[in-house]
Amino acid sequence: MRKAANLGRAVVRHVADSARKLNDTEYEARLAICRNCPSCNLARMVCREVRCGCFLERKARWRSERCPLGHWPEV
Repeated sequence: MRKAANLGRAVVRHVADSARKLNDTEYEARLAICRNCPSCNLARMVCREVRCGCFLERKARWRSERCPLGHWPEV
């Protein structure tokens, strides 16, 4: 249930940010960080962090989103 609420808040932030996305370089940098994180389920590319739980290939593309552990660089 918590993951669904986290996703809902992420969608609201994304829409409030006019659904802006990152360029390919920034997106790939975020995914590279996730792939090296112990909270990442690599098989599903899902964050296991309780404050996240999102599908990383989606969340990493959205400019409005941040890593709950603070691993992503600021945009």
